[in-house]
Amino acid sequence: MEILALKLMLTESDVRFLLANNPRPDEVPVKELQIDFTPAGVVVRGKYPMPMLFTVPFETLWELKVRERLLEVRLAQLKVVGFPVGPLRGLIMNALSKLAYQQGIRQEGEALLVEVDRLLEMKKIPVRLNLTGVHCAPGHLILEAGMPGT
Repeated sequence: MEILALKLMLTESDVRFLLANNPRPDEVPVKELQIDFTPAGVVVRGKYPMPMLFTVPFETLWELKVRERLLEVRLAQLKVVGFPVGPLRGLIMNALSKLAYQQGIRQEGEALLVEVDRLLEMKKIPVRLNLTGVHCAPGHLILEAGMPGT
């Protein structure tokens, strides 16, 4: 199957449903995970448990764009306990890269490149998506696909 034209709207409610019905691996012990769509990108918030029996709240902002039929997800901001934390960015990206590699996601600098076709194939949906665009807005995300070169 090959997608010739598609505009898919994914709402925050859809994401909550997907998170609830697709458990995270044990390697991702984030608590109170929340994902919001904004014009600036995707905001991911949560609390990360630390070995000393307390949790550390964090917030990230991810910018999205399409590059060569791949979804590029770039870490734009990282805040821990409400403060920007530059030195942890590399650590976060390396940890995500190791978790995501098996899923058709690879790291390139501070970006993750997502092979959406491969993710769908892993869910037994054999389709060539031809991703052409992605747009974030308050409360929803729109993915666009079409003929290659359009």
